[in-house]
Parts: sequence; structure tokens; C-alpha cells
Amino acid sequence: LAKHSYDVRGRQFSKALYWSETSAFGPRAYFVTISKPAALSVDNIQLDDEGVYRCRVDFQNSPTRNHRINLTVTVPPHQILVYDASGLDVTGAIGPLQEDDNLVLTCEVRGATSICLTATVSANVPNSLSPQLLQQMGQFRSECLRETGTTDEQIEQFNSPQSVQASHELQCYMYCMFRLHNVTRPNGELDLIDVYHAIPKQFNSIALKVLAKCNKSTGPIADACERAYSHHRCWKETEPEHYHLF
Repeated sequence: LAKHSYDVRGRQFSKALYWSETSAFGPRAYFVTISKPAALSVDNIQLDDEGVYRCRVDFQNSPTRNHRINLTVTVPPHQILVYDASGLDVTGAIGPLQEDDNLVLTCEVRGATSICLTATVSANVPNSLSPQLLQQMGQFRSECLRETGTTDEQIEQFNSPQSVQASHELQCYMYCMFRLHNVTRPNGELDLIDVYHAIPKQFNSIALKVLAKCNKSTGPIADACERAYSHHRCWKETEPEHYHLF
């Protein structure tokens, strides 16, 4: 069935006859002749417009030409839900997990015609931490992600071996994690004694080395988020093999 026509037989382009099927494109379609080549333009493309169209061009002294055009309309999702094996909504941060743990996720996408999903898994999480601590870290991570607007990708990039400049959101995420672990003073500074006791005992010797060095190199910084980042950056540079930002 015809959807749209532009007829200039026996008349000038400025006096062309337009017709557009009201049940199809209607007033959304118009033929543009000032462009080279001329083109049919359709505003406000809808999912119902998807399909294979035939473009037919009739000439005065040449054979008619026909072309088939496949129009694919992609509708973005309006909601993406991720569930764990127990059916709980875990959209956002998942874990941390211990090495050899099984991870089963179910993704539910609503309102999309097609979608490509990518899952990012960090393989550098220390496997010597207790399940209770890992669970607590996961809860703190989720809360700080929501509070600061930081993304999982930013955290993973900072955990990469290369040097990465942290955004202000990520810096505030670092401070948020310090705060939830109760290792900050009222003025936002780190309490090094509390930090030391918050670190698992198997890392005590490493903690002493890192805290001693980074406390001297950090210096006075007014912004609490920037101060937290300064500590993390120093810790990563001092002990890259044992550093991990949860």
C-alpha cells in the first residue's frame, strides 16, 4: 500500500502534489528537494513505522526504479531489573564475592525492542577476608554509590594497575566508605588509630607501613573528599599488590 507520494509530473517542484497516508506517516512525512540527493524525511519515528518499504521513482524518459529499504526502530528500555538467585533485586552493586563463589543473575528488561548487556566482574577482591566483612563492605559500597553518584566502572578503573585520576564523585565515595567504617573525625580527617584497628589483623604490618608513609605525604587538605582520595592514591602507590577499593 502507498504511504507517501510526491508528484511533479507536468508541473514545477514548487507546485508538486503531496500525499501522505494518514494511517501511516501522515503529516510527519515530507519530501525534501533542496538536499542532494532529495530525501523523504519522517519526524517522530515510532515502533509501528518499522518494516520494509519500497521506494519507487518514475522518470519521464527513463525506466522506473524500485528500491527496498528496511527500517528498523530501536526502542531503549525504560526499566532494567537484575535479580540474584534468591529473587532479590540487586540492581547496582553486587557482592563482593569470594573466590570460587557462584554468581547467578537474572536480568529483566522492560520496554525495549533489543538490548546488549555487559557485566563487569572484579577479579582482584582479596579472598582472605571473612564473609561477614565482605557482606558489610558490600552494604557500605551500595550505600556510598547511591549517596555520591559514583559508578561501578569508576571504581574498577581506579583499581586497575595504571594511574587513574579520580573524579570528585569517586573521591567522595572514598570518604563515604571511611565515614561508614567510623574512622573519620568530626572535621572529616582520618583517625589513623581507628583506621589501623579497622583493617584485618593479617594486614597489620602492611597497614603500619602504609599509614606511616601516607600520613606524612598527604598534608593538610581542606576538602574531606579530596583528603580521602589523597590517602587512597598514596596507599595504592605504596602497596599496589595489596590495594583494592571496594
